[in-house]
Amino acid sequence: MTIQSFLSISTGASITDGRAKPWYSADAAAQFNIPHHPQELQHILAQLARSELPKAQLNIGLHASDRYAALILEEAISILVDRGLLTWTLKVNGNEIVSRIGLGFRGDRRSREMCGHFSLSRFAYCRVVDQEVVLESPETSSRLVVHDEELLGLIFSFRAPFNVFELRRKEGVGSVRVGIAELLIDSGMATRCEEAVHDWEFHDRLFHTWSRFGPVMLPYGRADTELGSEANPQLISERPVLQLAKPGAADELSINDFSELLATRESLRTHGRAELSLDNLALFLHRSAVHSTDERHPRGRRPYPSAGARFPLSIYVLAGRCINLPSGLYFYDPVAHQLAARRQDDELLRRAIAAYAHLGNVHPDNFQVALLLTARLEMIRHYRRVAYANALKEAGAVYQTMYLVATAMKLAPCALGGGNSTLFSAVAGLGIDEPPIGEFLLGTRSDL
Repeated sequence: MTIQSFLSISTGASITDGRAKPWYSADAAAQFNIPHHPQELQHILAQLARSELPKAQLNIGLHASDRYAALILEEAISILVDRGLLTWTLKVNGNEIVSRIGLGFRGDRRSREMCGHFSLSRFAYCRVVDQEVVLESPETSSRLVVHDEELLGLIFSFRAPFNVFELRRKEGVGSVRVGIAELLIDSGMATRCEEAVHDWEFHDRLFHTWSRFGPVMLPYGRADTELGSEANPQLISERPVLQLAKPGAADELSINDFSELLATRESLRTHGRAELSLDNLALFLHRSAVHSTDERHPRGRRPYPSAGARFPLSIYVLAGRCINLPSGLYFYDPVAHQLAARRQDDELLRRAIAAYAHLGNVHPDNFQVALLLTARLEMIRHYRRVAYANALKEAGAVYQTMYLVATAMKLAPCALGGGNSTLFSAVAGLGIDEPPIGEFLLGTRSDL
């Protein structure tokens, strides 16, 4: 079987009078100027406006000796592919087998030389997008749409090192295996063996790329979409609600040196014999998370920053030993400043207490309180790719606020590096649309 390569204008993209609109932009104003290039490029784009074009015809009008001009033209076309304007498609016997579609422009374009040994990036992964099987990698600004799913085995066979020139000698320039190998290299899905990245975990690299602007140029940031209510989810009326105390003039802390407060902030995993009281917990929650309004903030504000003042984080109180607060899981309503019981003492709750005590190196019998943060994604879905990243940053701001309040109140705070999402979601009865993203232990100090 002989493989052929075709170039076409991407579905949803357009070229008008030297202006280009990429497929990934729904905004009619999101266009860019095609830089001035020789007449050959303009001729190719004019042809593409009518139909697809075989790659073999890219050098129309160029003399065979003018290799430098040919390279400039090929690089210009590659830029337009990266920007999502043009699409490369490989065909066998007239049937599409795989297409390369650009997701944006990296800025620091890599060399397209194919000499040396390559292997499929360890960051490459397969998923379904709009009912199509696609191959993506955070190391590249393209995605490969696999039209023939039988090719997946061949694609992933390139996880072993390979050399394109050796493949060409063994199987011929027009073979499917050579065509796929060249496409993997040209798209960035395959990288030189000596340039492989070792310092990143797969999930961290993927999250970093897709939650920041630049590596890919898919819709990013706030979108004008209709959002739900600003208020927290309504408390279930039949569940017990516990009103909490608020700070009074006598309760206000006198902090003369804020720098000293910052300097003495620390994680304390050892809790004292005396139990945390409900009043102290109430004051702690009021100072670190209460939702208030004033003339400058009619929509409300909290003691920590939030993207767009959406405040998507919720706080659940997992109580073990707390004076005047029965062991259980409670939802904190920062608007009404009250707790609503979600689960009382039972086997699943005891498992959760034991799990979070273990994570904090605290004996279950000495476990006092854990404050568990969740993100209500419906509150921030208009931030699209950056929504979850913003929620994590907000959780970090909440951590610091809680640390400072706990330090000022002479309590023992300790943020955890992770938690059991499956167990907590089961205890709280939450779905995937409200994932747990933070855990914070709180108790009395052992040195006081």
